[in-house]
Amino acid sequence: MTYEEIELLRHSQAVTDKKNEMKQTRLETNMKLEESFKNDYYTRLYSEDTKYNDYEDFSKSVNEAFVTEALTCLVNSCLSEVTLKDEYNSRLSRQLVSNFVKEEGAHKLLTKFKGTSYLMSELAYICNKHTKAVLEKADPNDKDSLKINKKQKDDFYKDLDKASADKVVDIIRSRVMGSTQEFIDSNTKDKMKIKDILTNTKEKIENSKNKKIQEGYSNLGKEKVSDIRSKKIQNVFEAMVYSMAKTSLKNEDAKKVFVENSALNMDKLIEHCEVMYTFLTTLDTCKIIDVNESYIEEMLKDLKK
Repeated sequence: MTYEEIELLRHSQAVTDKKNEMKQTRLETNMKLEESFKNDYYTRLYSEDTKYNDYEDFSKSVNEAFVTEALTCLVNSCLSEVTLKDEYNSRLSRQLVSNFVKEEGAHKLLTKFKGTSYLMSELAYICNKHTKAVLEKADPNDKDSLKINKKQKDDFYKDLDKASADKVVDIIRSRVMGSTQEFIDSNTKDKMKIKDILTNTKEKIENSKNKKIQEGYSNLGKEKVSDIRSKKIQNVFEAMVYSMAKTSLKNEDAKKVFVENSALNMDKLIEHCEVMYTFLTTLDTCKIIDVNESYIEEMLKDLKK
């Protein structure tokens, strides 16, 4: 599906949903996001009501919480303020990091951080330092002590703010901006080409009175448009946008987030992809994982589900 097709879908779909149905949809979506947010390790650990029955379980969770928060802060530093103002995008960023840390394992990631770059080594040191500080204050025999208090959280943030991340953040932002601009420029050029083809084809058909010749012009115009679409080389960001657009028209959960008044909300969809792409670019730039072709292919398959 090309950008042109997506634009046509936006304008051609009939407005059939009632206002009360849209309110209900938004309500259900927000409830799901809220539930997901509540399940996040970091959120649970900093809740005054959270208590752990097992010291070992608590120690693992503290480690995971600090790694999750360190990476989330790094990813969010690379996103624009406008993007992060939307609570959905902020939660998406945290959920992506949280899922990644759970899958990879906090201990494994910290070991890897130490051998990748100065920044990641610095983040590993901060996470380990504050994990140790929290556990030293926790009493295995006192369940009430098995939590991270406000001062411990604030101390962690202070050290995190001192980390030398500016250079890495600039590189990541530059890479993301380059890909998004390439997406915009590419689709703008394609739209102009298709518009010219359609205009020229229409003129030729109108200037001919022979039905067979008119049909020939029409077929030729369709072939030219098809060639533009089939020969188009998509970058990763562009492929993500198209995959999400297709999914949003078929998947009920995605529809609730990206479809409003029976039309795709392209701004929200592109912002969603921007958050995901920034997350992947952060992992790749910081050498946390190798975001290679096979990794991207698997990710795109997941987006289509």
